[in-house]
Amino acid sequence: MSKKILAAIVLASLCVVSVAGATPMTEFKKGDLQIDVGGWQHGGKFDKIGATGENLSGDSKIGFVGTATYAIADKWGVQYSYHDLTTGNLDNGYDNYHVGGYQNELNVLYSFDPKAAAYVGWDYLHGNVASQTRKNNVVQVGIVAKTPLTKKLDLYGNFALGTKSTLLGEAGLGYNLAKNLDLNFGYRYLKTEYSSNEYSIKGFFMGVSGRFGK
Repeated sequence: MSKKILAAIVLASLCVVSVAGATPMTEFKKGDLQIDVGGWQHGGKFDKIGATGENLSGDSKIGFVGTATYAIADKWGVQYSYHDLTTGNLDNGYDNYHVGGYQNELNVLYSFDPKAAAYVGWDYLHGNVASQTRKNNVVQVGIVAKTPLTKKLDLYGNFALGTKSTLLGEAGLGYNLAKNLDLNFGYRYLKTEYSSNEYSIKGFFMGVSGRFGK
């Protein structure tokens, strides 16, 4: 599976043309489009999902991540993001079970600085194990920002708070491989509550980013 994810990342990087590298997109000029694709190695902790209400943990597993950000006007952007939240097998005797899930995000962003943008949006979180299904519709607000460490290396972060006690934190590095291509890698943490039970997913990610201009 990891080889397939790596191959997809390499293929995506070869397809990026006429792009100015940007990880993440914090400055918007009407008509710009940024595509981010990659994978993340993630596991999770889940409250009261066992047959007798016990807390369980899910093994680490690689999942797909993808984001598309489009500048609808100068300083304004819209963004769709997908994260696979499916974990590996559960512990405490539940080896034949895993938590399936995914996250869909739709955000509107405003760039108040070339290296920072605030956003508000909708976050749909879906999780299931055995016959149990959990769905959260979350309203969130957040900020994404970056700062250069060297000529080719940026440090960036993404932080959001939402309803249903939802919290998102992400920090990473973006390295400019070439004029048209950035490599990014970092760590992501997501927490939410389903019916007062806390679910959290965390892990490391790696991907490529490119911006298509007019």
